[in-house]
Amino acid sequence: MKSVLISFFNSRNIGDISLSNMLKEMLEKYGTVETLSFSGNAILEEGKEDFGQGSHIKRNLYVFFRKAKLDWVVKLYRRIKGTDKEIEDIIKDCDCVIIGGGNMLFDTDVFSVSALHFKMFVDIAKKYKKPVFAISIGIGPFRLQTQLEAAIEQLERCDSITFRDRYSYELFCMNQEKMKNNVYLSIDPVFTKKIIEEEKVDYAIGVCIITDEIFKEYNKRDNWLEK
Repeated sequence: MKSVLISFFNSRNIGDISLSNMLKEMLEKYGTVETLSFSGNAILEEGKEDFGQGSHIKRNLYVFFRKAKLDWVVKLYRRIKGTDKEIEDIIKDCDCVIIGGGNMLFDTDVFSVSALHFKMFVDIAKKYKKPVFAISIGIGPFRLQTQLEAAIEQLERCDSITFRDRYSYELFCMNQEKMKNNVYLSIDPVFTKKIIEEEKVDYAIGVCIITDEIFKEYNKRDNWLEK
């Protein structure tokens, strides 16, 4: 079986990276796995580390155009660069599409519609009649009811869903009517990862004081940490 896993491979959050890699490891037990990133550049470049691979500037521009309801700019860029065709070719050649690993559908301001990004991948999968499974995902919060409804609409297009937390599971179940089956409450796959036992383990508590308020740009933060 050949599957396509769409997850947060381009995230700068080490928790997202751990979850994405864990899902990949699980899927590789059943066949070959192609990966696409849900955030940043969908096409992962070989020879680069997964962590923070996506351009910070590109991510900010992408969010800006989405919020300004200028999605056509993003679509035009992808068409010129050929990214959409690359994504389509990868999905067209698989047996199933798996989207998961993290909080994928949420809108913390009134201008964003996170469901549109989710919809892009589902649209391509449905075009080629590929089953879509949403695995270990979280949803919410949403500022507007319309944002929640848009997220529910896209999730209902999936063939099966597992939620990684009870809040997301109940939020979905309370606001949808189409999916009576194939909706499950699960746990974060990272919690099932084997712990490497050491002969001696020293425990410590760390407090992180590095916030976005201190470092407005990721590259400045990374340069400071390297020192």
